[in-house]
Amino acid sequence: DSEGKCYELDDGELLEMTPPGTWHGEVEGELAYLLKRFLKQSPLGRLMAGDAGFQLREDRVRAPDLAFVSQERLLAVPNPKRGYYPGAPDLAVEVLSPEDRPGETLLKVSRFLTAGTQMIWLVDPDKERVTVYHANGDLQILKAQDTLTGADVLPGFACRVADLFPAP
Repeated sequence: DSEGKCYELDDGELLEMTPPGTWHGEVEGELAYLLKRFLKQSPLGRLMAGDAGFQLREDRVRAPDLAFVSQERLLAVPNPKRGYYPGAPDLAVEVLSPEDRPGETLLKVSRFLTAGTQMIWLVDPDKERVTVYHANGDLQILKAQDTLTGADVLPGFACRVADLFPAP
C-alpha cells in the first residue's frame, strides 16, 4: 500500500487496483451476504472479502473480490490470520467493473486456475450474468433466470443469478 493505493503482484510487476464503483460494491455485497448466510448454515470453510491477497507463487499475489477456502485447506495453514493465504482459494469471485479490460480479467482467471482454484465466478453486473470457469476447463454462462450453484466446491449452495443484482 503506497500513498493509499492497492496493488496486486503478477510476475514481479505491481498492478494498481482501481477502486470499483458503487454498483460493483452493491453486487459484491449481495453475493457476500448470500455466501456468508449459506456458510453459517453449512460451515464448509471461510469466505474472504475486501480483496484479500492470495500468494499464488513467490512473485504473484492476486486479490479476488470474494474468495472461499475450505476448512480442510485452512487447517493446513499454520497462522491463517497473518499475511496472505499461501496458495489459491477454492472459489474466486470477480465482479466486473466498466473499467476492467477483458484481457486483464482473463489473465487473472487464468492465474487462479493455474494455481489450483477449482471454480471462478465472473459476475457481470451490466449484463446481469455470471460466467463460471471450472478447473477441468468447463465453462458456463448463466443469465438472470438461471441458477448459480456451488457445485463440488460449495455443495448445497444455490441462488438465482437475478438475486445477485438488487433493484436500483
